[in-house]
Amino acid sequence: MVGVRQGMLEAVSATLEEMFFLEVAEPDFRWARVRVEEPFDGAVTLAFPLPLIRDVASGLIPGVDTIEEQMLADTLAEMVNTVTGRLVNSVVAKDTTFKLSVPETGVGWPESQSKEAVIHPFQIDRKCFIVLLEGDYLASAG
Repeated sequence: MVGVRQGMLEAVSATLEEMFFLEVAEPDFRWARVRVEEPFDGAVTLAFPLPLIRDVASGLIPGVDTIEEQMLADTLAEMVNTVTGRLVNSVVAKDTTFKLSVPETGVGWPESQSKEAVIHPFQIDRKCFIVLLEGDYLASAG
């Protein structure tokens, strides 16, 4: 017996390889998360496949031949902080103050920290990234 995540990876890989002769690989993600601490509890996470966040970071830092791991983390942290601030500002009353955590970053798939979570996919140049909204308020808002 395997865990659900491992079982899902095996099922998807076997199905696509056997039915369509396609090799499946799990993408290498980089992510950043900011927690909303006030006026409600929640979190916003951005997760990018490594090739896409490298493209984004290289556009932000022109003239650099090698994009270091710390540059990727810094780029994602700044991006998630800005996105979260703009999102919260748009969904609360005009003069409401809010408090955000310092961004945290990681490698791999970002695990949800909440029972209430929803994933929103986006594309840049036909390459997908995700925004994971967590917490009762953010995950249930339409």
